Parts: sequence; C-alpha cells; structure tokens
Amino acid sequence: MMKKWFLAGLTAAALTASLSAYAAGVGVVDMQKVFASSSDVKKVTEDLKKQFASREKELRSQGETLQADIGKLNRNQSVMSAKDVKDLQDKVTKESASFRDTQAEYQKDVMEAQNKAMQTFINKLDSVVATVAKKKDLDLVMPKNAIIYSAGDHDITDDVIRGM
Repeated sequence: MMKKWFLAGLTAAALTASLSAYAAGVGVVDMQKVFASSSDVKKVTEDLKKQFASREKELRSQGETLQADIGKLNRNQSVMSAKDVKDLQDKVTKESASFRDTQAEYQKDVMEAQNKAMQTFINKLDSVVATVAKKKDLDLVMPKNAIIYSAGDHDITDDVIRGM
C-alpha cells in the first residue's frame, strides 16, 4: 500500500514539474492592442471606407426612400383610393426586397474585401509572432483574451508591435 502512495506522489510531482515547465514556454499576445496600434490596419480600414463609400451612400439613399414611402403609406392610406394603396404597397414591397438584397450583397462584399485585405497583415503578424517566440524560447503563443489566468510575465505584445 505504501508503495502505491509513493508511486502516486511521484507521478503527481512529475506531472506538476512538466506542466510548470510547459507553462514557462507559453507566451501571450494582446491582439486588440496589436490591431489598434498597427498603421497597416488603419490604412486597410481607410482604404475599405474609400472603396465602399459610394455603395454605402447609395444604400443609405435607398433606405431613406423606402422609409419615406412607408411613411407616406402609413400617413395617407386612409385618404387614398384602394388602387393607390395597393400600388404603393407593391412599391414598398419591391423596394424592401431590393434594399435587403442590396444590403446583403454590400455586407458580403465588404467582408470579402476586408478578409482579403487583412490576410497580408495576418501573414506578417504570424511571422513576427513566430520570430519573437523563437527568440524568447516559447513553445506556444496564445491570444490574451483566450487566457483566464497566467502566472508570470510572458506577454510579448510590445515585442510583436515593435516587430511589425
């Protein structure tokens, strides 16, 4: 029986030692801080705003027209002829469907453009993180928001920002 307790204690000590050694090789990066301080991200954001500004303006105008027609229908339907009410309802239905389709296409295009534009930045970020991790002899680097608790100071965010 004593032998079993000794082996269990030895196993627990070995696991604790290996886990603490592994934890020493884990780095943390505050991705929000990296993105917020990156001039590349700011440039991509500005470029995307410029690229989609005219479509956003068109979408906004289409939405305003739809709202105006809905308001007109709600205000005036009691004094409009049945035919005029039906025509305006049909117009609002068509405008609403067109607006939803245009909005969905716009959002899809923005997301695709954003993902494509950010891919270069992400590749550069991966490379910089790998370089910093090798210099600091880290086995694993995790985003800060995925860490609940971390003993010690293994935050490499500032090194990554300097490397960008």
